[in-house]
Amino acid sequence: MILGRIIGVHGLAGDVAVRTENDDPMNLARYRTLRWLEPGGRRGKDRTLELTDCRVHRNAALVRFEGITDRDDAEELVGGTLAIPREELLPAPEGTIYVADLIGLEVVTTSGETVGSLTSVYPGAGHDVYGVVKDGREVLIPAVEPIVVDLDMDARRLTIDPPDGLLDIGIERK
Repeated sequence: MILGRIIGVHGLAGDVAVRTENDDPMNLARYRTLRWLEPGGRRGKDRTLELTDCRVHRNAALVRFEGITDRDDAEELVGGTLAIPREELLPAPEGTIYVADLIGLEVVTTSGETVGSLTSVYPGAGHDVYGVVKDGREVLIPAVEPIVVDLDMDARRLTIDPPDGLLDIGIERK
């Protein structure tokens, strides 16, 4: 389960800036041991890191890891992602849902039409945007009311009321 991506180095003591996958960067501090995954999904250099400090600065988590003591060590981590095994994931904070739990939801309209499967969540400045595969194309659905009408996690279904034409525009996926 991906918790965030290391986006840069902060200072000279080995701290890194992490853009987290949820609204509260301090949620990263809930975990002591994290897995660092090499950029680009390559394997070979993945490693386990022990979190020793976490604070927030400009909507990013500033994190310090045991054994990462200077800027050069920290630079080697930039671009990688931080993850934990799904079974170690703590419950989402009250009123929130992990992005990974949204992936695979069946998306239907209020009139009963099956749109497709939710495959992506793109963070935006004002709201997220859901990517849904429909007939081999990815359609983008703003994650806002009144378009998103109901989210039923038990049924794994997202009900939308799309404005005319929204589902007609998409990016071809292969």
